[in-house]
Amino acid sequence: MSDDDRRAYLRVVGRGIGRLTLAGLTVSGREFAAILGAMPTTVSNPSNQSRPLIPVPASFEETVFTDVFDLQHVTFGNACTMSKAVFRKGVMWNGTQFGGILDVRQSRIEGDNASTLTHMTIKGDLRATGLESTRLLNLFGTTIRGDLDLRYCKLYGIWLSAAVIEGGIRGEQASFATIPDDSPPAEATLSRFDNLSVTGSVDFSRTQFSYETTFGGYADMVPARLHSSVSFNGSIFGVDGLGGRHLLQRLELNDVDISDVKFLGRVSFAGSTFSQGLVLRDTRVDGSFPCRGDANDRLFPVAIWT
Repeated sequence: MSDDDRRAYLRVVGRGIGRLTLAGLTVSGREFAAILGAMPTTVSNPSNQSRPLIPVPASFEETVFTDVFDLQHVTFGNACTMSKAVFRKGVMWNGTQFGGILDVRQSRIEGDNASTLTHMTIKGDLRATGLESTRLLNLFGTTIRGDLDLRYCKLYGIWLSAAVIEGGIRGEQASFATIPDDSPPAEATLSRFDNLSVTGSVDFSRTQFSYETTFGGYADMVPARLHSSVSFNGSIFGVDGLGGRHLLQRLELNDVDISDVKFLGRVSFAGSTFSQGLVLRDTRVDGSFPCRGDANDRLFPVAIWT
């Protein structure tokens, strides 16, 4: 496509006609900034500043982004598909708004930069089946109007604290303790779910959680609010050979399945209530691992049920 054709295409897209398609291309940060510069703007974003508005559905399937993919406070008026995309130097999506489904299935986030998807608003599902990230996936404060699908993800930790999910979570066979060759040590992996609110059911069956996992009881954080059924069936909390520390304290839970779960290291459910049912069949706790020995150890009591 010539430069003139590209400019004409972006003018049409900017008027809300057709769709923005970068599928299969390799795109630099400079090239994508030029695309955003051709779009209309809006102040209806968390920054209250004039930021780009992409008014049409966007398709970035199998696109390779060579620089940090910066979408901070950008508004997508419709759905955005980024399945099988590769982000070579991480993503910065703080405050990004999506007017429909966000699809990042089987995408890969690489590089030393954090995978920052904080304070986003998604007016549909977040479909992240098979997503890979070499750094912690940070969804702090994000609002999802539909479901969150994390099945088969391979992540170096996850941070969902203060997020609001109006649907449910599917996390079967996800890993939140996938350790890339160039990553920090496994002891640094975190799974944070404090102050998370989920309306629908939560399924973390056969999931690999991090060395440190918190749903409630960590520091002064409000415990997670899980309003429907919860399953941890067949999951592992902690890292083989290292152990871990896990807090599921002060939770108000309904129907909960913790059967065939392995807790490595320390775990506490102190102050949690189970109003409808609790399944504990074949649950095991291996407390033979030494404490990590850092300042946070005091927040993780040895007691299991109190």
